[in-house]
Amino acid sequence: MSMDAEKLDRTVVRYLEGTASDEESAWLAARLGESSSDLDIMVETLLVEAELIHLADEGDLCAVELQSPRWWRKPGVVSLTAAAAVIALTALVLSWIAAPPADAFARWTPSPGGVVSVAGSEGEAGQELSIGSTLRVSQGCAEVTLAEGVRCLVQAPASLRLEAEGRVHLEDGVGWFRVEEQARGFEVTTEELRVVDLGTEFGVDTRGDGRAEVHVMSGTVEVQALAALREVSRLEAGAAVALGAAGKLESTLFRPELFVSRLPSGIPALHFDFDESRDGVFEAEGSIARREDVRIRIGARESARVGKGHQGGALHFHGDRYAVSNWPGIGGTSPRTVAFWIRLSQARKAAPIVGWGRFDDPTKMAEFGIRTVGKSGQLRLVSGRRWLESERSIADGKWHHVLVMLGSHRKGSWPEVQLFIDGEEDVLMPGEPWKHLKAPLDTFWTDIHHAWSQPVTLGRFVAEGPQYFAGLDGALDELIIAEGVLTGDQVRALYEGRLEESGLALGE
Repeated sequence: MSMDAEKLDRTVVRYLEGTASDEESAWLAARLGESSSDLDIMVETLLVEAELIHLADEGDLCAVELQSPRWWRKPGVVSLTAAAAVIALTALVLSWIAAPPADAFARWTPSPGGVVSVAGSEGEAGQELSIGSTLRVSQGCAEVTLAEGVRCLVQAPASLRLEAEGRVHLEDGVGWFRVEEQARGFEVTTEELRVVDLGTEFGVDTRGDGRAEVHVMSGTVEVQALAALREVSRLEAGAAVALGAAGKLESTLFRPELFVSRLPSGIPALHFDFDESRDGVFEAEGSIARREDVRIRIGARESARVGKGHQGGALHFHGDRYAVSNWPGIGGTSPRTVAFWIRLSQARKAAPIVGWGRFDDPTKMAEFGIRTVGKSGQLRLVSGRRWLESERSIADGKWHHVLVMLGSHRKGSWPEVQLFIDGEEDVLMPGEPWKHLKAPLDTFWTDIHHAWSQPVTLGRFVAEGPQYFAGLDGALDELIIAEGVLTGDQVRALYEGRLEESGLALGE
């Protein structure tokens, strides 16, 4: 007999004896209410019990010895006392079915493609949360609904801890909150701020370099810094503050687009098709683009030129040309996917394709870049003067689809990295220069907030001052950057141009 069956057997016997505790009685009622097979067997048994009791009442049966007792019946004599207990148990089960337990303190649901865990173990959609639970969102987004009347959307990477009724703690992420009137006074804390709701819809952003921000979409909130001057500010709809020096609160640009108020349709992403521009400006599409207003401007003497692409237009580079976006890219160790179509003529030298972060400090893996390898035309993923190099070459004058995914970070090693060329996974071999200083592997952290960090740039890696790496000689089309990793089927869908099946939120 399994441990679960033994527990059920023991609990039923204790209930029939009248020695079961309230907790045991509730567990038994819930078990029988949830299991239709167990309930059917119990009902069948009750009919037998009722007939035996009837015979005993008529004087035709004083006692019945059970020859082959079922697990739910105590071996021995069936008495009127046991019958009363069985009838009471039936009433308890029926009451549990008619009136199930109250809603959980909170529930959560991930966005499609989202990766969410609770207390370190991966969960499924619709999981319940209790006070003390920590919800960690490492990819995508999660919606959390608190029974007291609060709804929030948490964007990766982030952690949300339910500290008490009426209070949660947000760590290293972005959260949007809508608070109903009955939950007035609800608090959100971060390492630097306390936000008290006064009947509102608001967003809290704890990303970046320590300047936590609060943006109020409707109603009013009270914001307090938790260090130094501990300044307090009351914000009305349309206002925003950021944490300044010495615990001061400073007004900042109100940007409600930074916060999502409904679960996205897929993994946050942006897409440049390079088909047409407005006055030399290419605007990206997708949920990241909407949130960050991502664009690329060309037109200067050193800018890439527009020409024929794999699909429609493409950016063409000739060694001395490049293109810079206004977006800093994906930082830290957050998972990411970068995909594009590229055409290279016969390779003559190593050349950057796309990169962002801080390229000037060889003591840290603070940048993320993809480039070619000299005359071989192979690909390299580079960071901190370390690299992972492909086996296959793409320098043959043909269009090739390249997709790079960085997954979870492993301390003392590269993150989990996969490279796909034309929809097929390629081999990656690690390498490093033996003559030059290189960064330790445990320093991997794409720095997008430093003054010397470069935004997402195509065709060039910019180091400190006016020093540059060599430029790209080729064409680039259909650039996609996503805040997460894809499945094999989604990788194939991107290669085949089926964007609607890629699992990316590109149409938002």
